[in-house]
Amino acid sequence: MFGSFRKHQQWIWIVVAAITILSFVVFFSPDAKWKTGSAPKDASGNYGTIDGKPIGMREYNDSYRETLLSHFLRANGKWPDRDEQTQRTLERDTVVRVFLKHKMNDLDIHVSDAAAASLSEQRIGHYQRATVEKDLLAQQGLTWNDFERFWKHEAGLMQLMNVAASSAKLMNPSEAETLWRKDHQEVASEMAVFNASNYVANVVATPEELGRFYTNRMATYRVPERTVVTYVPFTASNFLAKADERIGKMTNFNAAVDEQYIKRSTNDLIHAADGKVDETATKKKIREEIREIIALQEARKTAAEFGNELLDKVSKSQPTLQVFTSFAAAKGYTTKTTEPFDRQNGLTDTNFPPEFETKALNLTATEPISYSPILGEKGVYLIALDHKIPSELPALDKIKDKVTTDYKKFTAANLARSAGEAFYKALTNGLAQKKTFEDVCKQTNAKLVKLPPFSSQTQALPEAENVGIKPDMLKRLALDVNPGHSSKFEPTQEGGLVFYVEKRLPVDETKMKAEMPEFLTRLRLYRQNEAFNQWFRKQAEQAKLQGPQRETKTASTQ
Repeated sequence: MFGSFRKHQQWIWIVVAAITILSFVVFFSPDAKWKTGSAPKDASGNYGTIDGKPIGMREYNDSYRETLLSHFLRANGKWPDRDEQTQRTLERDTVVRVFLKHKMNDLDIHVSDAAAASLSEQRIGHYQRATVEKDLLAQQGLTWNDFERFWKHEAGLMQLMNVAASSAKLMNPSEAETLWRKDHQEVASEMAVFNASNYVANVVATPEELGRFYTNRMATYRVPERTVVTYVPFTASNFLAKADERIGKMTNFNAAVDEQYIKRSTNDLIHAADGKVDETATKKKIREEIREIIALQEARKTAAEFGNELLDKVSKSQPTLQVFTSFAAAKGYTTKTTEPFDRQNGLTDTNFPPEFETKALNLTATEPISYSPILGEKGVYLIALDHKIPSELPALDKIKDKVTTDYKKFTAANLARSAGEAFYKALTNGLAQKKTFEDVCKQTNAKLVKLPPFSSQTQALPEAENVGIKPDMLKRLALDVNPGHSSKFEPTQEGGLVFYVEKRLPVDETKMKAEMPEFLTRLRLYRQNEAFNQWFRKQAEQAKLQGPQRETKTASTQ
């Protein structure tokens, strides 16, 4: 039902996303300690304050449930994780939502049922209540009332943004045209590139220089502390039978497949050899996709049950790796162990989701088990700390080849930069003598790269990337360098470059005229968002908005 989330433009969620990201620093104490898990259970004003008055328990809990839905939709159909940082964000977003709902009341903003329904239809498409309640809301203990209330307040927040940032809608078309021209005007340019690879052959690594290089960079060669994790995989393919059982009980499964088929874009449909859409094959693929999603849901459910039972067992004893592996064995699950990995380089096995690595690195000897399921694309995981390998510094003779390679690259890069600085001096004199950029390159044996016309909107520059230069660097230089002039020598990790602008090219007036309406809309939205954030900061400061304070920090049990 929600498979089309990723097809929607991300900017439609800009209202709350921008507020919460940019405005926390205004009213939340950086020294506050937080409690993870669900909404706080203290009804004595520990939910935060507005104008010095405590936020009520019911008001906070209603907003917390709406915030869960908001995060689900903004994350393209993924519920928030249960880690501490995410819980902090949820609590902060909840207080922001409570505050904005107060401002909606102050400004007498009320939303009709029809307007709320229209917004939900626009964002997530057509849906059936029974499906939403069973397959979406029930996962988080939410109700249909939460769902309806969420959409009413979402529509109200959009109205609030329009009112609070109304001045930002006034955009001078001539100003928009100037900005469009700046973004789209192309330059004709060249550059001289100085790469370390061209100087490596000139570097001789003597034992003395090598030893000095190693000594000065011991911190670089120190191997960081590494982590080894034992885990239980709940692979989705092992739950396909349960998925089939659930599907067999669905009376509207074929209707759901038909709905997904209708919603899919042409590129997502399977086409036969004659170019026509193969409806049978496409629907078969949709059925299999839904089957895999349900199997993953079953895997997550089983993993959650495993984690909860393990938590109950651990609450009566000390959490250890042995408890984790023994419990898994008793349940009939086989544990696996990762290769050692560190925070800088991460896991070599890229099949794990990012959260696997994040949670694994946060495990400690006193809290060695993570009881919350870690959701991946093909399965779910529960993990425990196996052991940590202390940091160590290898002796030079054990890593001599690596140190030698590093020394040659480092020295070659310095030689390249020296050559680049010398070229810039020669170019300055050459341009003053009316010589061309290409002439100076030939005289100094510098590598000349002729670039195709590009602007700040150009997505790729293969001619630059092929010689190790990032397009963003050239875009920045193109804005600063006047026609007929060059940049100074610009160092890079591999050496450096000198960038020369021959001329700025005329913009495509027809293209500008065609793109201006959408450009103006996006520019107004950006300005509106900025204005709204300024308004929000001011309102939050005046109201002395405070988030829920926490006296103690406890481990999550969810």
